[in-house]
Amino acid sequence: MAGAQGHARRGGLRTTGRRFLAVGLVTVLGLGSVTAWIQVRENRQGAVEATAENFPGAASLFGAPVPGGLRPIPAAGEKDAEWTFPGRGCTADEWSGPITDRAECFIHESDNATGDEPTIVVLGDSHARQFAGQVTALADDRGWRVITYIMMGCRYSGPTEKREAECNEFNANALQATLDENPQGVIVVGTESDPNAVVGTGPTEQVTTALDTGIDPLAEQGTPVVALRDNPRFNYDMFECVEVFGEDHPRCNPPRSVLLEEENPLREFAANRPNVASMDLSDLYCPEGECRSVIGNVMVYLDRNHITQTYSNTMRPQIENRLVNAWESAGGLSG
Repeated sequence: MAGAQGHARRGGLRTTGRRFLAVGLVTVLGLGSVTAWIQVRENRQGAVEATAENFPGAASLFGAPVPGGLRPIPAAGEKDAEWTFPGRGCTADEWSGPITDRAECFIHESDNATGDEPTIVVLGDSHARQFAGQVTALADDRGWRVITYIMMGCRYSGPTEKREAECNEFNANALQATLDENPQGVIVVGTESDPNAVVGTGPTEQVTTALDTGIDPLAEQGTPVVALRDNPRFNYDMFECVEVFGEDHPRCNPPRSVLLEEENPLREFAANRPNVASMDLSDLYCPEGECRSVIGNVMVYLDRNHITQTYSNTMRPQIENRLVNAWESAGGLSG
């Protein structure tokens, strides 16, 4: 996990947006004041109990009241704890593919597992991994076993020149492992956008390149596949945007129309495949036409495009409801 976290953080440090925000903070406060300012803010924030009533997150979109005057959570010093562990690491017998600082395999089983539990496989990159954390949270209640095949920076798909050879090889290995496992359901992230797109130039969201050749073999095997619409991506650090400009600043809450298509690109894709269903959570990130940095006193993003686990946890009732409905649309969990 340390390698995955390091990779994600190093990527953020290279972005122009992050440097801009950091420089802006130093310019406004002065270098010697930055650390003290953050510490005072976090001390003040730490005095407030982190309850669902104080920090309702996504629940606020469905009527939960939002107390005023609170700094959003998590604080900057808590960000490392926001990355997801979707289970234990796979053994050599369970996964023959590469295990590196980018490529990983996880298995989640309940303590009282009998071996007869339906198996769910999550395939993809860091965005699939962040969603896998919610799937494993539901697994114990619903009696699922969850396997997660992840390569950081490698969106799951069939082979394509758009991806590096290492990514294509990993995806091929993950597909074969999934076919061999013959799971009762599979989850992939089904849309992608340009992470370097300039906010304001219009949406670049599209169905993941070569998604069809990546999931058709699974659907042909009779495995229901849920294709998840990806969360918005930004060309600057949204967490630091709040730190510098405040949660109400327009820069930290860009219009949905410049980041996402009006219609879910996966809807037509899934309509032509009876064993495939799409799942859309975009209204939980971009309610009322605005992609917000803070919702219900909770930071939505860790960086330019990853969702905080804290906010994701507040989405869990909606995730569970929509995921179960998606399985039903794809024919129900097989087996």
